[in-house]
Amino acid sequence: MRGSIRQKGKSWQIQIYTGAGPDGKRRRHFETVRGRKGDAQRRLTELLSSLDKGVYAHQAASTLQSTFTNGSRIR
Repeated sequence: MRGSIRQKGKSWQIQIYTGAGPDGKRRRHFETVRGRKGDAQRRLTELLSSLDKGVYAHQAASTLQSTFTNGSRIR
C-alpha cells in the first residue's frame, strides 16, 4: 500500500510512502486535510500522481535561523 487516509477528529490525515531513505528506513509524508473525505482522497491522488511522475519533492521544515544563514533578508 502506497498511501492511506484516516480520520483525525474533524479532519483527515493522509500518509504516503515516499521510498527508503539513505539509512534504509521507510520514509513517509503526512498531510492533514480539513474538509470532507472526498477532498482528502483527491489530495492523496494528486500526491501519488506526482510521486509516479517523479516531480514530488518533500519540503523539509525550515527554521528562522536557516533562513538567515541561507542569505535571505527581511526588507
